[in-house]
Amino acid sequence: MAENATKLDLDKLGQNLEKKIEQSIDKAVNDLSAVMSQFANDVNDRFDKVDARFESIENRLDKLEDSHQRLLNTVDGFVGRIDRYETELAARDHKIDRLERWIQQLAANNKIELT
Repeated sequence: MAENATKLDLDKLGQNLEKKIEQSIDKAVNDLSAVMSQFANDVNDRFDKVDARFESIENRLDKLEDSHQRLLNTVDGFVGRIDRYETELAARDHKIDRLERWIQQLAANNKIELT
């Protein structure tokens, strides 16, 4: 017995195929959407972790900068004190040189031999 397909049978077969293809495409789109959503969540979580690390590093750098600034101020204070000390030493050395010249002049005028 030969079975012949009628136009109605072919239309039903076409509709069934269209429905199956549509369902298959919908499933693929939904699967892809779920994968993309999970990826976006993973990326977002990763950025949150990186942001937290950057905040931590930024806080540490702020503390380090404050410490560095205090150290620079301390060193500047020491340099200032050394400059003033060196100026005082130069003035004292000049005064001693002057006093020694006077002593030499007094000794020469009074014919005193200095040894």
